[in-house]
Amino acid sequence: MNVFGVVAVTHAFVPLLRRSPNARIVNMSSGLGSVNLLSGPELNLVKQGLLAYSSSKAALNALTLVYAEALRADGIKVNAATPGLVPTDLNTAASVPRGDRTTADGAVVPVLLATIPADGPTGVFRGPASLDDVAPW
Repeated sequence: MNVFGVVAVTHAFVPLLRRSPNARIVNMSSGLGSVNLLSGPELNLVKQGLLAYSSSKAALNALTLVYAEALRADGIKVNAATPGLVPTDLNTAASVPRGDRTTADGAVVPVLLATIPADGPTGVFRGPASLDDVAPW
């Protein structure tokens, strides 16, 4: 769903998005999809053992960059956001902490990316706390 679902939905909505004066696509990613963070020995994220989740989020990050470039001329902004560690069923299943952020906290950056002005960024990965938080690819 993190990859094929995004491709299917994006493909279906691009004709409508092209007609919008402020079209935005915000992909919900994760630090667990960051190749930089997964390779960082100090964080041990790769040891979480979430092979399918991490690899699909890494692919989603790549899709974000590809779509951002492909849709740039149409004025469609395509970005990725990480909500941080919010309490989800995945956290319980993976035996990681339930989360130190509320779902409302996690929604802040995606909402900001969805409402950026015409001169806002495209092809960026932001979060979890603010648009100033640059998440590493």
